[in-house]
Amino acid sequence: MSEISMSELSRREGKKFALYLLLAFLVVLAVNAVMVTVAIKSFTGLTTDHPYEKGIAYNKVVAAEEAQEKLGWQGNIAYENGVVSFTLKDKGEKAIKPEKTTVEITRPTQAGMDFSVELVGGKAEVQFPAKGLWELRAKTSYKGNDYQISKRIVVE
Repeated sequence: MSEISMSELSRREGKKFALYLLLAFLVVLAVNAVMVTVAIKSFTGLTTDHPYEKGIAYNKVVAAEEAQEKLGWQGNIAYENGVVSFTLKDKGEKAIKPEKTTVEITRPTQAGMDFSVELVGGKAEVQFPAKGLWELRAKTSYKGNDYQISKRIVVE
């Protein structure tokens, strides 16, 4: 039997180490490729339209919310048995009949499914294109005062 020299042994160990290092990098590369593929395939496309403009207009949103709170109105939006309904009361619990109420219906988890309906007599029949989470945002005005309320619902 021939003896293995120290240089031959260290060369073999060096090759093993290089092979293990290469395999480790390949595993990391494969995991990263899987993660990138999953991220690309699961992207819903949801983004905010005009984010800069919305950021600049934030003070207007805050002022509108404060004005709405000062009115003391109490709104309620509901969805039951395929019908969206909206009611509005003043500080004294007296019903307010707005001129026009629109409900924007958005899907917070998926782009391209949003729509709106105009309520007649505070109600409208609605058919959702998909089951799951939806947001109802009623917007109305009465005697020059704007009011809005939102509510998330789950359609089954």
